[in-house]
Amino acid sequence: MEFVDPYQATAFDPEEHVCRPVAGRLFEVGSLSLDTRSGLFLMLTSISEGNGNIRFAPGPYLSASKDLLNWSEPMPVNRDNQAVSDPNYRYGFFALIDESSHSLDFSTISNKPSLFLYYVKTSKLGAPLARMLVKRSIRIPVQ
Repeated sequence: MEFVDPYQATAFDPEEHVCRPVAGRLFEVGSLSLDTRSGLFLMLTSISEGNGNIRFAPGPYLSASKDLLNWSEPMPVNRDNQAVSDPNYRYGFFALIDESSHSLDFSTISNKPSLFLYYVKTSKLGAPLARMLVKRSIRIPVQ
């Protein structure tokens, strides 16, 4: 695909300059990371309260891709410990952060004990001031 300058006087067909849509289920994107072990891109997404269904309950999900275009089916993250299921709270702003990452923006991760799921937990009773930043250890299955 070639990008064109839309302000030039020459005519062009816009359809020839459009990226194809990203395949797979996309929820609210929290973070995008490169797993240095597998070479896969990992996208942490989430479904906020009121937007889930029986198949995809509210909470964080992880998808993998080799090419940033085609993504695996989202898998729930840390669903076993019920960390994000208290009905008195809203959960959001999920991010994967590897504290041993050598990248300045934490865009690379590994499966070391330094990999964490960060998110904001907001009380429905004392909102908007009752917010907490939560940090949970996480392990990602080897792809």
